[in-house]
Amino acid sequence: MKQRRPLFILLSILFILFAVCVESIECTAQDSDKVDSLYGELETAKEDSIKIKVLVALSKSLTNSNAEEALKHSAQAIELSEELGFEALKAIAFNQHAIVYYHLGEMVKSQAHLLKAAKIYKEIEDKDGIATMLNNVGVIYYAQGELEQALDYYLKALQYMEDLEDDKGRAMALNNIGNVYKDINNYTQALDFYVKSINVKEKIGDTHGIAMTLNNIGLLYDGQELYGEALRNYRKSVLIKEEIGDMHGMGMTINNIGLTLANSGSSEEALGYFRQSIEIKEGVGDRFGIAMTYINMGNVFNTLKKYDQALHYLNMSVEISEEIEAKTQLKDAYLVLNSVYEEMGKFELALKFYKKHKVLKEEMVSKENLNRIALLQARYENKEQDDKIYMLNKEKESQEGKIQRYLFLLSVAMGILLAAGVVL
Repeated sequence: MKQRRPLFILLSILFILFAVCVESIECTAQDSDKVDSLYGELETAKEDSIKIKVLVALSKSLTNSNAEEALKHSAQAIELSEELGFEALKAIAFNQHAIVYYHLGEMVKSQAHLLKAAKIYKEIEDKDGIATMLNNVGVIYYAQGELEQALDYYLKALQYMEDLEDDKGRAMALNNIGNVYKDINNYTQALDFYVKSINVKEKIGDTHGIAMTLNNIGLLYDGQELYGEALRNYRKSVLIKEEIGDMHGMGMTINNIGLTLANSGSSEEALGYFRQSIEIKEGVGDRFGIAMTYINMGNVFNTLKKYDQALHYLNMSVEISEEIEAKTQLKDAYLVLNSVYEEMGKFELALKFYKKHKVLKEEMVSKENLNRIALLQARYENKEQDDKIYMLNKEKESQEGKIQRYLFLLSVAMGILLAAGVVL
């Protein structure tokens, strides 16, 4: 009988789109010279609109390295834009505030601010902003394990981005849709969306985005127990992230290297990567990621029969996950706690945590939700097909129009020739 494979949490990269008005769509590490320059601009800025933009830029620059300070600046941007009635800038500030909360693992607060931004973008009819918010709300639903809602928002975002011919946004949405299919074990569909995403990113030179999708492809291969392929993609991802100073992304992918090593039986080596990941995540305030890595560490200690250490890390994960309302981590932590107590012979506690796991799992991936996901995908594919038919019909109409014009010109020419013959 095949031995049951331990559960290790597949930490997916979640894309968050920044509003297009902000300097960069990516979240990068703090550049101290740039931050100093921005503080200088803030002191000398005479126009209030410039102050708001600088506060948002400061928040963005500090998000990965000093999230609390980043939160303070985005809050200042919100307050100032509200006082002055600058609606478009207020939406940008709400979005940035949500991004910082996301990095802190505060998913409910993040979602609340995204919805505030979305409301403003709808009121001012900013299609770019609406597309951004649709994707970002999908990201939060995904982090909370609400896969049906996540896919619904991602597909809507993708349609907007295709209409806007926004290649960068389209690539991110394609990646995120791939994440949903990975999580319901539809690996073929997931890889298809990941490859589409990477193709677009290569076309536009989005190195940061390529690194993120390489991470997710690694997760996909890990799920299929193709560990060599998983590690190859992770290491390519880490090299890129190291080059661009993406500490938040490095923490995630280093966790995943540990995860794959653990799944392949290299437990002690895996623990080293998990500890390295925790250290990075603590440095950037990534509570969401810390909770996930604690589950992975608990699982490794369980396989090593070090049950006290396993329970220590699992209980810390549960505590954080409850605080940030992260259902995915809770579901997985409960399953590993079930396994630990079962190994210890404490069957009553094992059953208790298994029931907790089952309730959350059924809530997150019910048959109805899977059917709904299939329906949403079918609608997207039908729209793609309809768009192709529309373009073919337009091309046909264009060709028919050319033929009609040609026949008309030919008849005119013949008329002229005939008229010329009569004159002669």
